[in-house]
Amino acid sequence: MRTEQVKLKDTVAIVSGASGGIGKSIAVHLAAEGAAVVCICYSNSRKTEEVVQSVQDARGTAPSFPGRA
Repeated sequence: MRTEQVKLKDTVAIVSGASGGIGKSIAVHLAAEGAAVVCICYSNSRKTEEVVQSVQDARGTAPSFPGRA
């Protein structure tokens, strides 16, 4: 395990608007620090899948849920 992952170990982060821009960046960075990230996305499922993959690539977990307006 990488040392950086210990910072947010046992922490769950909920990121609204995670499908792009700042939200995606925040979700990926939190995952890289060891947090389990829940992605709330209001856009299409293709973008959501890309974010989930990016979070998993950062060694995080990322269930995603469609948001409602």
